[in-house]
Amino acid sequence: MDSTAAGMQEATRTSRDRRNVQFYEIPGPRAHVFKAMYNHLSPPWTLNWLLRRKDIRVIHLRRRNLLKQYVSYLLMGRRPESQWLPNTRAPVPALRVRVSPEQPLRYFARNEFLYPRFDELFAEHARMPLVYEDIVDGQKIRDDVASELCDFLAVPHRSLTTPYVKINSESLREIVTNYDELSAAMRAPKYASFLD
Repeated sequence: MDSTAAGMQEATRTSRDRRNVQFYEIPGPRAHVFKAMYNHLSPPWTLNWLLRRKDIRVIHLRRRNLLKQYVSYLLMGRRPESQWLPNTRAPVPALRVRVSPEQPLRYFARNEFLYPRFDELFAEHARMPLVYEDIVDGQKIRDDVASELCDFLAVPHRSLTTPYVKINSESLREIVTNYDELSAAMRAPKYASFLD
C-alpha cells in the first residue's frame, strides 16, 4: 500500500472515530443508547472503537427461539413498504412464508457461534445479558427487568413501554406455509422447543 492510500485509510478511520465520539459525548442525557446487531459490528473500526471504550455498558439481547428469529428475518424483506414500517403502531396484514428446512439450521449454527463470541469480546465491559422471551410483556418490558435495566444504565426507574405493536404472530404454524415439513426437520432435541 502506498503512502497516499495509507493516508486516506487513516483519515477515514479518524473521521469514523470522531463521529463515534461526537455521538457518545452529546451533552445532556444520562445515558446514550444505540442498537448494534452482530452484522453492524463486523467492520473492524466499529468493533475496535467499542472494545476500546471500556466505559460502554452492553445489553446483550438474544432470542431463545432462533426459529422465530429466523422467520422474522425472512418476513422483513417480504413486507411492501406501503403496508409496513419497522416501528408501526397499528396491526399490519399477516404474511406467510415457506421456510426451507435446511436454511434455519445454518442460521442457528451462525447465531450459536456469534452469541458467545461477542460475550467473550466484551468480557471487560459491564454487561447485562437478556433473553427476549423472558423480558417482553405485551408492549412493555416486565417491571422487574425494567428496574434492573434502569439500575444497569444508572438512570431513574421508570416503566419501559412502547407504542409499537408486534407485527408477526407468535404461532409459527400461522406464518410458515410448510410448517409440517419444517416441523419434521426440526425434531432434533436441540431444536424441538422452537416449534409450536
